[in-house]
Amino acid sequence: MPFKKGESGNPKGRPKGARDRRCTLRYGLLKEVPAILKTLAKAAKGGDIQSAKLILERTLPPLKSAAEPLIPAGRRHPGEPGADGARGLCPGPHHPR
Repeated sequence: MPFKKGESGNPKGRPKGARDRRCTLRYGLLKEVPAILKTLAKAAKGGDIQSAKLILERTLPPLKSAAEPLIPAGRRHPGEPGADGARGLCPGPHHPR
C-alpha cells in the first residue's frame, strides 16, 4: 500500500520517553561500571596486557609530535647557515654514505 503524499508512514510516531536498545543497555550497565573497572584494573596489575592496553588507551591522551623538532642546546638547526646537517649532533668521525 503506497503512502499518500504529505502523510507520514507512522502517524503516531515513537511514544514519548521510549528508549532504543542501546540506551536501555547503557543504563542497565551503568551501575556495573565500577565493578567492571575494578576487575579490569586488577587484571592489568596481574599482567594482563590487553587489560592494561585498554585502560591506558581510554584514559591517557595520545602523544602528539612537537611543532618544532627537538635540537640539543648549542646545536644549529640543519636548515640554518653554518649547520652541517646531522654531523654536529653526533661526536666522532663521520663517513659519507
